[in-house]
Amino acid sequence: LALSFSVPRTDQYVVWLELCPVVDTHAYLQLGIDESPRHLMYVQNSLKGKVATRFMWRPAGAVSGATPLLWDLDEGAHHVIISLVGRPGFTRRATAIDRVIVTNDLSFVPEGRTWDW
Repeated sequence: LALSFSVPRTDQYVVWLELCPVVDTHAYLQLGIDESPRHLMYVQNSLKGKVATRFMWRPAGAVSGATPLLWDLDEGAHHVIISLVGRPGFTRRATAIDRVIVTNDLSFVPEGRTWDW
């Protein structure tokens, strides 16, 4: 998945993903902006036997309350690339992506359900 976007000013930005499991398994996403290195993101689709069954928001890079990844972006046009990564014991079709938000409001949390269960 490759999306183009522009930012109004030079600043730090966070990427929010609205994700939903497709199957009862875990997945890895690889995410990067422009020519930056791609960051591996583990997506846990179940916790203590409870499977997520609806879309939930999650900041890129955050795992179990960890600080999300921040990107230093210059004003202007950019692109984000998100791909599912196959790894032993994981399926590439385990997670659906519905929406992506890029924001410089580091305290912003999208409306709806977040990944904290």
